[in-house]
Amino acid sequence: MRRPRLIVTALTLSAMVAWVGGRSALAADIYWNDGDGGSSTILSATWNDLQTAINSAQGGGAAGMVKVSGDLTRTAGDVTVGDLAVTTGNLTISGGWNSTFTTQGAASTLNVNGAQSANNQFRVMAISGANTVVDNFSMTKGSPYKDYGGGVYVSSTGSNTTLQNLQVTGNYAYGQYGNSYGGGIAIVGAYNVKVSNSVIENNQAQVGGGGIYVGSGSGTASQPVIIEGSTISGNSAVKANYQFNSYGGGIQFVASGSTGISYGVIAECKIEDNTAKWGGGLYASSYNTTSRLTVFGTLIDGNYVSRKTGDSQGAGAGNGLYFGDDHLTTYVVNSTIADNVRADDATITGVYVQGGSYNGNGRVILVNSLSTTNNNGYYEERYSTYQSSAHSAFVDFQNSTVSEAQYYEKDDAGDTISATLAAAVTNIGNANTGYRSFNALGVQSYLLEGNIDGNPSYVGTGVDPLDPYQLSAGSNSLDNGILQIGTHADITGGDSGQFAYVDVNMNGAYNSALDIIVGLFGASVTGTSASHLIYVTDLLGNDRISGAGIDRGAYEYQSVSVPEPITAALLSLGGLGLVASRRRRQRR
Repeated sequence: MRRPRLIVTALTLSAMVAWVGGRSALAADIYWNDGDGGSSTILSATWNDLQTAINSAQGGGAAGMVKVSGDLTRTAGDVTVGDLAVTTGNLTISGGWNSTFTTQGAASTLNVNGAQSANNQFRVMAISGANTVVDNFSMTKGSPYKDYGGGVYVSSTGSNTTLQNLQVTGNYAYGQYGNSYGGGIAIVGAYNVKVSNSVIENNQAQVGGGGIYVGSGSGTASQPVIIEGSTISGNSAVKANYQFNSYGGGIQFVASGSTGISYGVIAECKIEDNTAKWGGGLYASSYNTTSRLTVFGTLIDGNYVSRKTGDSQGAGAGNGLYFGDDHLTTYVVNSTIADNVRADDATITGVYVQGGSYNGNGRVILVNSLSTTNNNGYYEERYSTYQSSAHSAFVDFQNSTVSEAQYYEKDDAGDTISATLAAAVTNIGNANTGYRSFNALGVQSYLLEGNIDGNPSYVGTGVDPLDPYQLSAGSNSLDNGILQIGTHADITGGDSGQFAYVDVNMNGAYNSALDIIVGLFGASVTGTSASHLIYVTDLLGNDRISGAGIDRGAYEYQSVSVPEPITAALLSLGGLGLVASRRRRQRR
């Protein structure tokens, strides 16, 4: 279900010709402070001046800062500075400041002015220094001739990096051998990296992660890579040469190799209208038994599989999501997966779960989630050589509402097709079925565990074209999500009070950095927040618990919050503030 997209240009003639003190109001100024007594202001700054300021302010005993007022574009053909490089970190770089560097407004643009030609093959920024914060920039035109990161690259030494309030648009990752990942952002081998309150849009990678690539070794169990409160839309992964495979149009999360341990969280995001051959919205895989990905409070819709005419490597799979080989455990919690369809090819599945060709037994678990009207529903496949439960992929439905036309099970005998969720879980009739449920104690069951076959009833585009997947009054998915109550004894660090959480792994106890805290009742988790995942509002800012219990899906029902049908007048220039605030907002 695609939503209308508004494009408005607000550059007025007066802004174009305004002058202050003989200088253009659009000229960029920079202020830097190294935190140890050194500081300077650079007027009418250039791209190279920004690199000089970064070099001067970073890495000292105290944290440094660089503030940018105005926009900066690298001069085409100038190779003095290409990628803006943060090498020692301990630094905050922020944009959108006024001329006195006292208040922030609209984002500053960083345009690396890259192209697939000599002297123009650069990223916007490369971060190899730890404890770096990048805030309030529009980052565009990255086109590096390198393996990772069209717009921003965070390498293995760039841990504890935060990218926030960014617009990463129009970047392209391409490499010498056609093996580039992360059109917008690439994070490889770093831990405790956060992408927050950002728009990652219309970027492209040759192989994987058109919007964002999270690569091998990124994150730890207690300090994962977190993508939160962001919109990832209109990105693509398209293989141009050599072979035709591409992965994760919106996001690719992968831990390759036996030591490639990765931990990730995607929370309170919209993943929309992205495309790749395998996994239009999200592609996730791992060859390591301890890898884990949690998708919470996220809307995944309108994504689709793309492929080239004459592609010798098959048709592709997973319009919305593709869960690949082997060991990865993925939790899809309080999320909505809907209308991931390739309109001209109904044979492509909406959610594809692939069996392990190497060491197997990957698992996808849906908790408190909604899944509706995706092309051919779910397809669970096992390689013919590896049919034992040790080399299989499993889809576990827990307390979710699912309305799909078909559920496929691939085994030696071919495809077994079920028309309902109940049949997929209970009627395939063998102990190796890939569709299953586990009870609260983690014991496998072939009975439905609180699942509902049926349409959850969304409000639709006629009521709200921006957020049509809100639940309507009388929905079968209101107030019936799984919820637990914890006390201060469950949180280390001497915190007090009660809190509500979703027991993601359904083991009956609170596990930090895994279970999601959705309500705080006098509880304090400050001081230990790095190891807790706290999301107490939904995509529209409504309290995550607003009725008798938590709702299923990415939105919490609010009887007074769903607007009347939005008219053309509301979508005019006067309503743009509402549109912007709903598209990208501050997170807790």
